[in-house]
Amino acid sequence: MTTIKDIALAAGVSSATVSRVLNADTSLSISETKRVRIHQIASDMDYSTPRQRRAGQHPAADLPFISPPKNESNKKGYKLAVMHFLSSSDELQDPYYISIRMGLEQRCESEKIALERINKSQLSEYKDFISSVDGVVAIGRFEKHEIEFVCEHAKYVVFVDACPDIDGVDSVVFDIERAMNRIMDEVFKRSFEVVAFVGGHENFSEFNTPLGEIRRKVFVERMREQGLFQSDYCLVEDFSVESGYRQAQQLLKLNPLPEVIIAASDSMAVGVLRALHEQSISIPEQISVIGLNDIPNAEHLVPSLTSMKVFTKEMGSAAIDLFFQYQAGRRVAANISLATSLSWRQSFPKNLDFVDPKQLC
Repeated sequence: MTTIKDIALAAGVSSATVSRVLNADTSLSISETKRVRIHQIASDMDYSTPRQRRAGQHPAADLPFISPPKNESNKKGYKLAVMHFLSSSDELQDPYYISIRMGLEQRCESEKIALERINKSQLSEYKDFISSVDGVVAIGRFEKHEIEFVCEHAKYVVFVDACPDIDGVDSVVFDIERAMNRIMDEVFKRSFEVVAFVGGHENFSEFNTPLGEIRRKVFVERMREQGLFQSDYCLVEDFSVESGYRQAQQLLKLNPLPEVIIAASDSMAVGVLRALHEQSISIPEQISVIGLNDIPNAEHLVPSLTSMKVFTKEMGSAAIDLFFQYQAGRRVAANISLATSLSWRQSFPKNLDFVDPKQLC
């Protein structure tokens, strides 16, 4: 039979702390992350409290949930902090993250939740503020020490567009692997053989697989399955417009030219389109282009950009759904993974009968 001492050893805390947490001692000063971790370990070990054993309850019957303070679930006037991994000026250059923040702000406004931005570069100065608000919404990808600091001091944390490898935190992401596989399916339906990928990467050691690397990983795997992978046609820099432009210029020096270029983000696709226009490449007749994110101006580009739509505003709103669930008593960490949808436009037509680029050679 599992004992409190077993749980304490696994959680790295004292037996007294475990006992007080499992008995819902609200006077105990402990971070919410550690509190949730203790409950999760107890559940994994099938631990039953004496009260549960007397009542004949299943060991995990009430471990995942901690009853919120009286009337907490009906509390009004919540205040949240939003921490963005980009500076305000950098965010203005990235429509994807602007849209996530807009979705968050609109939902908070409708729910009458106060929202205040904090600067991640000065986290130590926000320690008291982070502890005082009802929760923190962290948008983007952060360094390990930043994640640990926020989780240690915040009452509640939800990450948007990232799922850090840490116990007891909520997250909202989109199913990037499925999205990339859908793009590859459409490419192969058209019998393209010379397929190029322009991607980006970010070095955040606490994530199992950086976001950009998932896109490249799927591309490489699917191309190798078809016996079509060529390393010269798979490029990676960063996610900027200029990066897309530079990588497209490099691809246009290859022989044969790619039949389709897959851009890991729409910002990169904008750079790709510019490079193709400068070389008078006809799109999609000579080279098709497909992006990922479906930023607001994608339909206004020339030609309009086919892109995998990510429901960014819904991602921001979903963070508030998770926050309300937490306030209602949920204590099992949750991850929401939103689906995506292809927005068909001119750069990569839905119609399979468009001109085969091989016929133009």
